[in-house]
Amino acid sequence: MDDLTVLVSYIYGCIHSKSNALLLVHSLLGYYDENLELEPQHCDVPNQSTYLESYIHYGHPPLHISAYNKNVPYIYEHQAQKFLKIQHFHSYTPVAVKRAVLISTLHRLQRNCMHTDDLLAAVLHLYAELSMLDYSKPFLLKALYHMFRSTGSHTWLRIIERLSSV
Repeated sequence: MDDLTVLVSYIYGCIHSKSNALLLVHSLLGYYDENLELEPQHCDVPNQSTYLESYIHYGHPPLHISAYNKNVPYIYEHQAQKFLKIQHFHSYTPVAVKRAVLISTLHRLQRNCMHTDDLLAAVLHLYAELSMLDYSKPFLLKALYHMFRSTGSHTWLRIIERLSSV
């Protein structure tokens, strides 16, 4: 694992809660390698931030996290990836590697989404990106079935059902 997101909150107006939160933040700062640098990411939407591959919405509801694929707007406008994260299906990479990358991507999307609707939207965006790269729908469906079998979560069955109707 090379990325970690930690959200620390406190009770507004409670000095004890805020002190504990600050103590936790300061204790975590020492775990980030001094040779690495975080790249700031900006978001033009009020009450929303992007961090790595997540949207973090704050306000109402108090906190909501969903997947963020920075390729999506560019793909829909230019029919090309801006950030090359997934190889074309006909590249020289073995099919087993492509499947493993896809399953890893699905695990990341699941971790980055707090709600089923967000995960469904993220998978549909991924499908658009994969389609552009000549991946077939059955290839994605097979990876989704793997996610269902490995996690036991019926959310994946709902996503499979929805994707099958697209």
